Amino acid sequence: MLNWIQNTVDVVTKYFISFGPLGGMLVIILSSIYPLVFPLGVHIAFNVSAFGIFIGIVISYIGTLIGCSISFLLFKKVDTKLFKRFNEKEKVKKLKAKMKKISIPSLAVLTALPFTPAFLVNISAGLSGMDTKKFIIGITIGKLPMVIFWAFVGKSLMESITDWKTILVIVVMLVITYVISKVLSKIFKWEV
Repeated sequence: MLNWIQNTVDVVTKYFISFGPLGGMLVIILSSIYPLVFPLGVHIAFNVSAFGIFIGIVISYIGTLIGCSISFLLFKKVDTKLFKRFNEKEKVKKLKAKMKKISIPSLAVLTALPFTPAFLVNISAGLSGMDTKKFIIGITIGKLPMVIFWAFVGKSLMESITDWKTILVIVVMLVITYVISKVLSKIFKWEV
């Protein structure tokens, strides 16, 4: 099983390398707009494995900023008549109102949490009519810690795929992060 995992990681890493850093960035952009086969964290991990920690973080960070901005702007410009039935739901109205009023620090924290689905934040912020400058500042601040988190988690997993202690520590870290994001979501009543 471990050989299969290592072979799969090697094949995917070589695939990422074959497209160069721009290919790695494109995967991150697409994953930020719409979740692809794997979550964003896995794509970041493969970028780090393929291009090194620094370049992997840089292209993943720039890619996620571009992808989130494109998604936000697309949904901000979408004619709300297309989503009339969707927009009339009470939960949607509440979420849009919360997203429009959210502060930059709260948006940054929301986007920094590793388990927050970026595409949902982008869509709800766009549909809510959130100020573009506020959105850009919030994600610029929040996405860097998220990318760094997934880069180091991914690097640790790939380097120590056979060390059960390291994998256990990472799993515990992920569970704790998930629980914290859930608690914060309840405290701030985020419905994403």
